[in-house]
Amino acid sequence: MKLVTTTQMKTLESQAAAFGISTAELTAAAGLAIAQEAWITLGHLENRNIIALIGTGKNGLDGLIAARHLADWGAKIQCYGIRNGENEQWSQIVSTGVPCSDAENDKDFAIIDKLFGEADLVIDALLGITSLRPIEGNLAEIMKRLAA
Repeated sequence: MKLVTTTQMKTLESQAAAFGISTAELTAAAGLAIAQEAWITLGHLENRNIIALIGTGKNGLDGLIAARHLADWGAKIQCYGIRNGENEQWSQIVSTGVPCSDAENDKDFAIIDKLFGEADLVIDALLGITSLRPIEGNLAEIMKRLAA
């Protein structure tokens, strides 16, 4: 796996756009790649507990697409967002029956603690390459609990 810097990723995205590849296509490909890596990492998906931590930007959309694929492939996937999703992808994943919750409705963080305790794998789709905001509030609490 090749790792790139934020600057390199922005350049690659710009080059893809110049070749006519849309943001939606890039997002779909990223979500599929995340799901494939999860499958490869775990070896099999049946009865494997996977949590997708969902942020508010494009990286969160990548995570939701990955969650949809993993659910289709038999994983026990659950999504946990920084806040309740207000986008088409969040609505689609909820409509498929994938359990979804969010930090805004988990005031004592009991849900995320339970999910972390049962997780075979955690997908981090919280922050993307353009995130410059401070890590505070619910985001900081989720990351602290994940690190523990």
